[in-house]
Amino acid sequence: MKSLSELEMAMRDERFEVYIEARSSEAEFLENGTMQAQRLWALMTRQQQRWVVPSVEKGVALIRARGGAALIASRETLHFESQRFGDQILGKNKNFVFF
Repeated sequence: MKSLSELEMAMRDERFEVYIEARSSEAEFLENGTMQAQRLWALMTRQQQRWVVPSVEKGVALIRARGGAALIASRETLHFESQRFGDQILGKNKNFVFF
């Protein structure tokens, strides 16, 4: 995914699930940000029972283990995780949305 609009379409049309780290600035942005961010937040809370992960590391593991899901995180955080655990942490799954 390259943008919030792509992610919103995937959630609407393909029932994609989206996860975000608890108490993160990305979660704050989705809840209180632009209209598009707020629409995405509303979809997440309406379509999913669980959308928060305790850490980006656990979110990456969740996304790698399943299809039809995406993780929203900062580019710096995912870069740090890939440095810490190796590039294989991101695997072939491209469903990471960077802020």
